[in-house]
Amino acid sequence: MQTDEAESVRLYANDRQWTEIAPGYERALLYSNGRISVCVERARPGARVPPRAMPGGEEVFVLTGTLQLLEPDRPALEA
Repeated sequence: MQTDEAESVRLYANDRQWTEIAPGYERALLYSNGRISVCVERARPGARVPPRAMPGGEEVFVLTGTLQLLEPDRPALEA
């Protein structure tokens, strides 16, 4: 959110709605205001994330396991 936005968002774990994007890969929307979206994603071992465009960038936090980015010169992310 921008510093001039006063909106507060609270979402409880039981209220999340997971959507399967690809086999073994799911996403739950946490916040969206038309300009930005914040999601939490989870993947089972061996799942592949489909290619996608992220025009504003993307932050990735690995909580458990390893995420291998299929881009040249990108190291694996490990928890």
